[in-house]
Amino acid sequence: MAPEGSAVAPRACVVALLGDRVVYVGQDDAGLTAKRTVSLGGRCIVPGFHDAHQHMAWFGASLDEIDLSTPPVHTLADLAGAVAAAAESTPGDAWIVGNGY
Repeated sequence: MAPEGSAVAPRACVVALLGDRVVYVGQDDAGLTAKRTVSLGGRCIVPGFHDAHQHMAWFGASLDEIDLSTPPVHTLADLAGAVAAAAESTPGDAWIVGNGY
């Protein structure tokens, strides 16, 4: 979930290590001094404590479902509106499936 009022989830631009420990994650260097810096050229860091497996088939199936995550859905009224909008274009005997709620 994104922070209140934010359209996207926050991203860290700086990660500081001390020995084998992550000691800082943030948007700026916070006055840190470093023996060495590494620019990743826009690439992503996936630390060892992160489960980086993927569910590509599940993702593909979700493309036909209603996105009920935040954003775009912030309230129960938003959720009901998204389902109602999908119902208008769904045949009477078909299922309406949502994800991300």
